[in-house]
Amino acid sequence: MLCRVFDQDAYTSLALADELAHTALSPADRRLATTLAYGAVKACGTLDWYLEFLVTRPLDKLEPPVLNLLRLGLYQLYYMDKIPKSAAVNESVNLAKRRCHGGISGFVNGVLRNAVRRRDELQLKPMQVVVPPGGFSQPDADKLVEALRLHTAHPAWLVRHFLQWFGLANTVRLLQW
Repeated sequence: MLCRVFDQDAYTSLALADELAHTALSPADRRLATTLAYGAVKACGTLDWYLEFLVTRPLDKLEPPVLNLLRLGLYQLYYMDKIPKSAAVNESVNLAKRRCHGGISGFVNGVLRNAVRRRDELQLKPMQVVVPPGGFSQPDADKLVEALRLHTAHPAWLVRHFLQWFGLANTVRLLQW
């Protein structure tokens, strides 16, 4: 489903509905799959930011299914508090064995175990926004958009749009909501 969304520009809701229609998951597993799918798509920019610190090669050089597997595993590790870390890593590795070529499961295992070890180091620092007198210069505005994007898991274009329409204070409240 993630490959269809990220690589074929499918709508998340349609791709997920199609995938769920072809599975025999329990209602609880369907809810979990839905949470994981929407969460990984929404937090994609932030997940990729984390992965840039965890993967030694550029993310665009990874095979799309591998990148999406890492996003899904990392989402479970950093955003889901009811899934044990070991289960998130193990299920990602098992999925890599089933969906990707043979040796990639060790890579997925290493990246996600490293993510568990480095979680505190990689966490985004709390954000404080102070508007300088006279407003933001363009580089400062770009840094603000990037910080808001990463902290709230929203796309940069939406953050820019909200800033133009609602101002800084209301944008921060809206994105955090």
